[in-house]
Amino acid sequence: MRRPPRPTVKRAPLEEQADEWFEFDSDLALGRGLRRRPTFYADEHIPDDLINQMRAHGLRVRTARDCRMQGRTDEHHAKLCASRGWVLVTRDLGFWNERRFPCRKTTPGMVILVADREDDLVRAMSYVWVAFAKHFPGEVWHGCKARATPEGVRLRMRGWPGRIVEYDLKLTPGGQLMAREGRGAVSGGNSEGT
Repeated sequence: MRRPPRPTVKRAPLEEQADEWFEFDSDLALGRGLRRRPTFYADEHIPDDLINQMRAHGLRVRTARDCRMQGRTDEHHAKLCASRGWVLVTRDLGFWNERRFPCRKTTPGMVILVADREDDLVRAMSYVWVAFAKHFPGEVWHGCKARATPEGVRLRMRGWPGRIVEYDLKLTPGGQLMAREGRGAVSGGNSEGT
């Protein structure tokens, strides 16, 4: 007996697929029973004005100064956040390095702000909040990193089955959140990911 031919699915070449943005549905992001908002921990690289603005917008923020962690190593800040369940906020790109701080050990998450001017730092953190954090309760941040610029956010997290995946998030001029699979996704968690 002959098998019927398989239906063919037309797909764009991989380089075109990487540019395909899709609408992000925030209703899917919040899981049932998960409603705890994240607490952010700002290391000493985050200016006081940004911390004050975060607090003014209702975010729970602890600082390196509050916890007497000024001058400590990156590893100390990461361990403190892991033990307290806080999301680390920093300008130190060393935290994006997947060998040094792998997603599987990034508990409960990290935000790396990439901007030189203070107003750009505020815009980058606002992007993290609008594009990602307000849609995800604190429990979902486990093993997730966000590298934010004033133009958008790159998320890095553990996918299935144990592979590191990356997504780019951006807002349209109308305020719609869009996402796409990131280019240069890290495979196996062994890349530096810089």
